[in-house]
Amino acid sequence: VCCKAPSFHRMVRYFREFAHAARPVWNPPSRYEPSSGMLEEENQCANGEKAAKLDGGQGGGLMTDGWSNVKNKGMINFVATYPELVYLATIDASGHFHTESYIGELIAEKIEEIGEEKVLSLETDNAAATKRAWEI
Repeated sequence: VCCKAPSFHRMVRYFREFAHAARPVWNPPSRYEPSSGMLEEENQCANGEKAAKLDGGQGGGLMTDGWSNVKNKGMINFVATYPELVYLATIDASGHFHTESYIGELIAEKIEEIGEEKVLSLETDNAAATKRAWEI
């Protein structure tokens, strides 16, 4: 949805009217609140939940996948499977060449973050550099 489109502004106005009618005492946050304190609080909460899930697990897998976002920037996702999925990170790798040594370093960092004894398997995509990173 484009923020400059007139329909977007109508939608926002109608949502505010709906929210006020449904719950008159509720005031939506300003556009600055979510990008500052609220975002940091949510991030701390998510990191605490992530740490609890990883510490409590017996071990599992580390999954990684490379992809390009809508701006064609190279991104690499890391997810742990303990037995439920635990999001670890999305790394903006657009400023780096996706060589086997760079990908290998990222994988090694995540294994160290989780704990070597807890990583029982490693799942990656089929990219040539990722395959070669397995050899490192």
